[in-house]
Amino acid sequence: MTCDKCGHVSPNGSRFCIKCGAPLHAPREKVGQEKPVRKGLWVGVAVLVVLLAVHFFLQQKYSPEAQIEQFEKTVLAKDKAQLKSFLKEKMPDVPRTDDIINEYFAYLDEQVDKDAMFSSLRANQEVTDRFGNKVAEMVPVKKTLGLYGGYDLKLNAVNVIVEPVYGEQTVSMSGKKLTLKEEEKPASIGTFLPGSYDAEIVVGDVKETITIDLAGAESNEMLIQPEVTIPEEEEPEVDFSIDEKADTVEEAVPTEADAEAFLREYVQTYVDVVNTGNTNLFDYRNVVDASGKSYNEIKRDARSIHDKGIREEFVSLWAEKFFHNSGNYYRVNARVTYVIGKANGSWEEKEFTEYYLLTWQDNQFYMHTIYDAEPQ
Repeated sequence: MTCDKCGHVSPNGSRFCIKCGAPLHAPREKVGQEKPVRKGLWVGVAVLVVLLAVHFFLQQKYSPEAQIEQFEKTVLAKDKAQLKSFLKEKMPDVPRTDDIINEYFAYLDEQVDKDAMFSSLRANQEVTDRFGNKVAEMVPVKKTLGLYGGYDLKLNAVNVIVEPVYGEQTVSMSGKKLTLKEEEKPASIGTFLPGSYDAEIVVGDVKETITIDLAGAESNEMLIQPEVTIPEEEEPEVDFSIDEKADTVEEAVPTEADAEAFLREYVQTYVDVVNTGNTNLFDYRNVVDASGKSYNEIKRDARSIHDKGIREEFVSLWAEKFFHNSGNYYRVNARVTYVIGKANGSWEEKEFTEYYLLTWQDNQFYMHTIYDAEPQ
């Protein structure tokens, strides 16, 4: 023990300093001495916090309810930015411009029961539109870190298949391009969200733009046969004269009855195409002027109606007005009655006033242009 007075060290247990005789005191413990910090404990806490954060992130990411809830908010609010973000992450090959997103929202409004869609997704059931195309579904995903699995929301796009018609055709559609030759098999140009698209068709020096409505796809596929109007070569003049006294060849003057008879044949052909989807009937029955303004439009519209599941019956037609326009062109306003069957199985009789421009060639009428059809 150390003496506080002289500093001499005496044996432990001594009560007085053996040198100076001063009383000795036991040494005092230091008050407030800090204990060493347990760094390992804090490191463990930090690791636990990180693991919990990762756990909740992955749990949220693969939570079906969270995904469906976000999709529901996106659809109901028509949130283009949110849907674009979803497509960029999940479906990067699908075009996603503002126009395409707007078309998709319109498609959901017109062709899908949205309340039933969200309920079906929550029940892990497949969602289809009124044509039977898949719209959305929850698909299983592989486990992450061996723990986190579950389901991922998938939107079903339409696979557009191009069937070459003649020559070498190049089809461009929303940034995607496909070139096919007539002898080649149909091929896919890509997948697209349901909606209406403009497609550019190029055959040689001829270029045309057509509109394709993917809302009428079947089994999430749409087969298109892009056609363009190829300018016909000018036919050489034919000399019908045999000698100086040969008779002049003249065409008969068409009548209103001729126009009515032709239009009944044309409308029946149109209805047959709507019911079968075979647009070649227009050419087989030789009722449409291939150089006319409405040649491609007539085929496209009839096929589009067929693809939507609509069927028709031709009832009657009579010409309200018939008059010569100019040259070999004639105008006809006709009252036409149909029975129209919708995809839901209902049928309804409807009457239209339809406005046509016909051409008279080789003593026969051909459909040149359809101007309008007004329901009555």
